[in-house]
Amino acid sequence: MARRGNRDWSNGKAAEVRPAMPTEFEGMVQMLKLSESGYESSQQLREWCKVHRNHKYVPEWLLTVWDLPVKSESVVL
Repeated sequence: MARRGNRDWSNGKAAEVRPAMPTEFEGMVQMLKLSESGYESSQQLREWCKVHRNHKYVPEWLLTVWDLPVKSESVVL
């Protein structure tokens, strides 16, 4: 029978931690070659955030600066 789990656990080794994947926002920032200080002045980034703000990660402080409200999810009982 095959054993499941981390084989190295019994040897005192922790499982390898993989780096997190960048968010789509971070990918857009990289594509536009922006530094954090350039976020506010980028019209292309603002348009992307305007379109994707309700379903992609966008930093809250940036939404506040641009006065872009986010639709809240309401639960109907």
